[in-house]
Amino acid sequence: MNRRCFTAGVCLAIAHVAFAAAPPDAVARIGKLLPESDPKPMQTGDWTIQRAMENPFVGLPEKSAAPEKIKASSAFQFGGLAVVEDADNGRWYEGQSSAPGKLRYSREFRSFQEFLDGNAFAPLPKAPPEFELRQLAIMPKSPVRLVADSSGKFLDVLCDDGTIYCIDLTTDQMTRVLDPSQYGPNSDGSFMGITLDRDGRMYMVGNHGDWNQKPAMSIVTIYRTAPVQNHHPADPKPWFRISIPFGINTFNHGVSHIAQGPDGMIYVSSGSRTDHGEPGNEPNKSTEGEDPHTSCIWRFDPKSDQPKLEIFARGLRNPFGFCWNDKGELFATENGPNADPPEELNRIEQGKHYGFPFRFSNWPNKVYPDEPDPPPNFQYELPIMNVGPNAGGTTEKPLGTFDPHSSPAGIVFLGNDFPESHRGHFLVARFGNLIDLPKDVGFDLLEVTIKSTTSGPLQAEVRTLLSPIARPTGLCLAPGGRVFICEHSREVKHAHDMLPGRILELRVKKQILKPQINADERG
Repeated sequence: MNRRCFTAGVCLAIAHVAFAAAPPDAVARIGKLLPESDPKPMQTGDWTIQRAMENPFVGLPEKSAAPEKIKASSAFQFGGLAVVEDADNGRWYEGQSSAPGKLRYSREFRSFQEFLDGNAFAPLPKAPPEFELRQLAIMPKSPVRLVADSSGKFLDVLCDDGTIYCIDLTTDQMTRVLDPSQYGPNSDGSFMGITLDRDGRMYMVGNHGDWNQKPAMSIVTIYRTAPVQNHHPADPKPWFRISIPFGINTFNHGVSHIAQGPDGMIYVSSGSRTDHGEPGNEPNKSTEGEDPHTSCIWRFDPKSDQPKLEIFARGLRNPFGFCWNDKGELFATENGPNADPPEELNRIEQGKHYGFPFRFSNWPNKVYPDEPDPPPNFQYELPIMNVGPNAGGTTEKPLGTFDPHSSPAGIVFLGNDFPESHRGHFLVARFGNLIDLPKDVGFDLLEVTIKSTTSGPLQAEVRTLLSPIARPTGLCLAPGGRVFICEHSREVKHAHDMLPGRILELRVKKQILKPQINADERG
C-alpha cells in the first residue's frame, strides 16, 4: 500500500497542507551531526524507496516492504547514509542508497527537525555515586576498540574501517594518526582489534574478503608497527596473515580482539564463520561448517618476526572481548546464536573446549536440528552462572550467563585504582540486540563479581552499572581510575543505519580516588 495516498479525498486534503521543507542551511545543519562529514546534495525528483524490515547482518533472511515511488524535494548523502525528503508528505527517509534514485531505508521522520533530533546523542545515563561520566569525543567514524598508552596521557581509537585517532587526554584534542590506505587492503576491510605491547609496538587486526577465489576467502591480517614515537604510529607491516574459507550467510564473525597477556604472549579472538556449525549450501562459499582456525582464541610469541599460530582454547562462537584478572586468569565474553540460549562469560583455560558448535550455554540438548554431533567422549566447560540480580540471572534460576541476544563485548578488570567496593570486579559492555525483540536487551555496562562454588561452575553477581549506553563495544582502562567506553553508534535501542558514536570516560571522583592512592603509597 502506498502510504502517501489512501483515497482521493485524503490526497486532496494533503495537497492543502504546508510542509516544512529542508531549510536553506540544511547542508550546514546536517554537517554538524558528524565531525569531518561533508554532506552532499543528491538528485531530486523520482526515487524508489523500500523499507528494510530486518537487519541483514545477523544472518536472518532479509525482509523488506514493497518498493514505493516518491517525488523527492531534497536528498543528501552524508556519513555513509542517505536521507531523502518526500515532497508530498514532508517525511524524511534515512538509509542506504546503492544506486541513484534508490533508497533502502530503516528509519523515517515526520520533519527535518525530527531527523536532526533522531540523529542526536541520547543523554548520558546517571553515573554510580563514586564515579563521574562525561563525553570525551564525538567520532567521525564508527569506533570499535580503544587502547591507552602506559602513561595514561594518550588514548588510541580504532574505527571499523581501520582509521585510528589519538586523543590527548590532557587536552581532549583528537587527531587522525593513521588511515587505512596507509596499511590496509585495497578492498573494503573490517578492523576489530588494536593493542600496544610492552615494547610500545601497535597491533591492528583486519579482515577482508577475497571474492575472486572459490570458495571465497576471509583474509585475516595482524599488522604491527615499530615502537610508537610521539604517539603517532607509522608504517604498519603485516606481522601475521592467514586465509580462512569465508563463512556462510553473514556469520563470518572474523578475528577481533587482541591483547598482550601476563605471560607476555599476544592473544587474539577468532569468531565463528557459521551460526551453529551448519554446513550451508551457498555458491562460492565454504560448505564445511567451522574451520580449525575459527571459534577459538589464538596465541602468538611477540618476540618472533614470523610468528606461529597456537590455538589456546576452542569452542567459542564469538569471543569478542577478553581480559585477565589480578591472578592471571583469562575471562572472555561470547556471543550466542540466532536461537535463544544465553550469551556466555567463560573462564578460559589452555587446551579446553567451551562447547561451540555442539553445545550452547549450559543447555544439555541441541538447539538446532542440523547442529553437528559432538565427537566421542566430548567434554566441555560450562559458562559462569549469573545469579542476578540483573542481565537475566536470579538466585532461583541462574543463567549461563547473560540475556540471549544482548551481545556481550568488551571486558575489563578493576584493580587498585578503583574504590574497594568495585575493586576485583569486571566490567562488561553489552552491544545490545541486533535481532528485533519484544523487549531490547543490552545497551549497558555491567559490573560482574565472580565467586567460586564448592562444586559446579563459577557464579557471578551481575549488576547494571550504566544504562542505557549506545552500542558499546570496546572498553579500556587508564591510570587514575578511568574507564573509557567506546560507543560504536548512537542508538540506545534496536535500530539500524545510525551515525558513528562517541567515546565516554567513566572516572572515579577525585575526592574518592586520592585517599585510596595515599593509603596505597603508605604501604
